[in-house]
Amino acid sequence: MIPYSKIDEMDETTTLFSRNRNKRLEHFVDKYSGQFDTDAMHTIISDHGDPNDETHMRSMCMHPKHTNGAQTCASIIAMPRQKRFRVYETNPCLNNMKVYRF
Repeated sequence: MIPYSKIDEMDETTTLFSRNRNKRLEHFVDKYSGQFDTDAMHTIISDHGDPNDETHMRSMCMHPKHTNGAQTCASIIAMPRQKRFRVYETNPCLNNMKVYRF
């Protein structure tokens, strides 16, 4: 991992839009404080940012058309109490999810 202090010295694609993603995570931490469930987690990993700022289409769920080729390859929501994983292949906004039990 690149130390956070070095992010400003790198271009946005190399850091996978870290500033934008952190901004969106802070938004969701405030929004879902104390109520993180699987629906909230799916909302977060499917997030495309705010259409009114630089986070739009450069947030959690990234598509190559908007990110100079960077794309979300997979996302996982772990549910240890239920002994399950939800694995989203490719972009989670497409809802191509499989459940794995352990």
